[in-house]
Amino acid sequence: MGQVGLAPFLVRYIKLLATAAFVILVWTIVDRAVESPTHSEHASRSLQAEKSQAELAIPHEEASEQESGHKDADAPSLPNAPTQWTDTNSTLGFGTILAVSHATSKRKAGLLWAANITGIDIEIPDQPVWSQGDIDAIRMGKTKWVTKGTAMAWLGHLNALRKFLASPHETALILEDDADWDIALRTSEVPLAASALRHLFHTNSPNHQYKYEQQQNPQQPQQQAHHMHHQHHHPSHPSQSRSNLLTSSTDPHYWGDTSTWEILHLGHSDSEFYDRENGATLARIHSNPSTAYPDPSLPDPDRINPATKTLLYSLAVPLSSRLWHRSHWPLGSYAYGITRAAATRIVDLYSSGSTGSASADAFDVVLLELCRDHGWKCWTLEPGLIGEYYTPSEIALQNLSEEERRRAREEEEIYDTWNLRCAVRQRALWVDEGDEGGRAGMIEKVGRGECPVEY
Repeated sequence: MGQVGLAPFLVRYIKLLATAAFVILVWTIVDRAVESPTHSEHASRSLQAEKSQAELAIPHEEASEQESGHKDADAPSLPNAPTQWTDTNSTLGFGTILAVSHATSKRKAGLLWAANITGIDIEIPDQPVWSQGDIDAIRMGKTKWVTKGTAMAWLGHLNALRKFLASPHETALILEDDADWDIALRTSEVPLAASALRHLFHTNSPNHQYKYEQQQNPQQPQQQAHHMHHQHHHPSHPSQSRSNLLTSSTDPHYWGDTSTWEILHLGHSDSEFYDRENGATLARIHSNPSTAYPDPSLPDPDRINPATKTLLYSLAVPLSSRLWHRSHWPLGSYAYGITRAAATRIVDLYSSGSTGSASADAFDVVLLELCRDHGWKCWTLEPGLIGEYYTPSEIALQNLSEEERRRAREEEEIYDTWNLRCAVRQRALWVDEGDEGGRAGMIEKVGRGECPVEY
């Protein structure tokens, strides 16, 4: 009787054990699925719209991509994805860096100090004292009135381009003297950006073979990137080595073969016009090769320009990544790479006495039109590596009276530059020229990748 009464109890007990085992099994499967991204999540995501040549490759998780190397068989990918780097040379892979600045500009000292603490060589070509005849010659043939300040900007850029053409170099980076950048520009940002662009050109131009980095240091950069990602309040960057590891200063292929590009917009203005053109920009991106890549030096999302965020959101690009795409609305001329052939064409078309563009009143508008309307091979990086810090515009100052100009300069205020995590032009990094010890200390601190400002 006792044995008969025990049987139902054993049956129920066995059923409970089986149920518990099943629940544990299901929980384990779900837990592993949550912790480990799926095969498709490891693969690069792509923009699914009218792209016949190539799709936009977007790494989903930087860390999981590096650790697992998982790839979806059907997804486009960039060979040797640029997650490792060594710092580039002192001209950022261009033949030369030239800055447009006049003799009395207050910005020159800040520009040269920023270059000094980040190990970048910038040359500022002398500008002649422009005559009224020079200004009138630039205005010739224009349907829009060109102000004195705008005309002087024209003359300054043409002067820099002529200086470039007088050199043996095949490429140049042209900056304006209000350019601003992150302390990691040379050590990690430029190597990542250039590598991604070369891979993009290589992927979509099978007849071209490009030179890739022969020297890699895979351990230290990955550790630094991990550190940067998690130290929200204490940004850290790869150390500033002053070596020329990857390319000589005259190697034209660091940013890709010069037959594949003419102008590279490493920084451009985001304006209301850019917002209005967002739909057309998306269409152009969808119809041309483009690629995104993770960059751990990017700032928090609230410090990325709103217009840039809108574009990246529209393309499903994470705000922890940068995007290379064919230029559509690249307004701004404060940071552009240019080839020798392109510089020659611009100087020939737009020098004093040339008719050039009848509609464009400003030099940066000419660059925009060449890229958007005339089929030039222009590429834009979003967010840009180089920003424009906000002080009174030199162009606007030229159009003021002497008294108005004096007051504007006295009241000059520098604001945080969009898209930069640790900007070199911010006041916290400035050290007076007479303070040799302070300057040496700041150079050493930035050289260790330390930002003196907490965010």
